[in-house]
Amino acid sequence: MYQLYTITVLMSFISLSGCYQNQSKDQTSSPVAAATVPIVQASSLSKPVAETPEAVVQALYKAHNDKKSPFFQAKDRALVNKFFVEEMADLIWDDAVIVAKTGEIAFMEADPLYNAQDMDIQDFVIHPAEISDDQAEVLVTFTNFGEKQEFTFLLDKENGTWLISDIFYGDGSQLFQLLSGRAEETP
Repeated sequence: MYQLYTITVLMSFISLSGCYQNQSKDQTSSPVAAATVPIVQASSLSKPVAETPEAVVQALYKAHNDKKSPFFQAKDRALVNKFFVEEMADLIWDDAVIVAKTGEIAFMEADPLYNAQDMDIQDFVIHPAEISDDQAEVLVTFTNFGEKQEFTFLLDKENGTWLISDIFYGDGSQLFQLLSGRAEETP
């Protein structure tokens, strides 16, 4: 009963929260400030139950900024599974395990959420998703050291849960390709 009440309260909050970012270009924002949509999580589930694809992307950036990122860690596979479809989660996990065992850089040479090694992030916005059946695209824009960046997160809905299947970067590269050596279809 408590879980149902918690879910109802959080769903009400989500519906009342409106837009994620509505600010002028003179204002700056951080990914931490943008990543505030709550994720409803039942204690018996290992994956978040997110109502929207945007909420999954926001939760990923929030976890990253809270130093609880699923990337570059080989201790908690469930953390990777919370955000990514199985094939992508396997690639991320394998990369982290290689780094943990060898101490050398494997395939991800940059922070995958910013596609950079150094960051000075400004004007961070997670845009509303474009949803088609059980697939979605979420555009994330920001500037890094004054250079505008646009990333497209691809998500699949599996068993009622939105999970990230790939990230396409503005330079034409994609996370799946970086980790596997194979390209997926460009959105």
